[in-house]
Amino acid sequence: MSRINDHLNNGLTTIPNTIGTILFDENNNLIQYSGIGEAKFQDIQKLCKVPLDKEGYAVVKDPDNDEIKIFIYKNDEKTLVTYTRPDELIH
Repeated sequence: MSRINDHLNNGLTTIPNTIGTILFDENNNLIQYSGIGEAKFQDIQKLCKVPLDKEGYAVVKDPDNDEIKIFIYKNDEKTLVTYTRPDELIH
């Protein structure tokens, strides 16, 4: 099983302060969404172009709302996008 599927199965999409998720494949096809991901799936075309670090992660601000951080994780040809409110993140 891929690492991203492990994360999904272990509750990554239910981490505290998550307000939405998007999961898409290497062809930018939507696989799954939750919360505000339903309204944000059009972000896939922009998010697939965000440079990731060597481990496949990136963090960016939502261009439509500065209060929302977008965490991006790519593994095994799937990309998981998690929308959170940074002021609510646990430090």
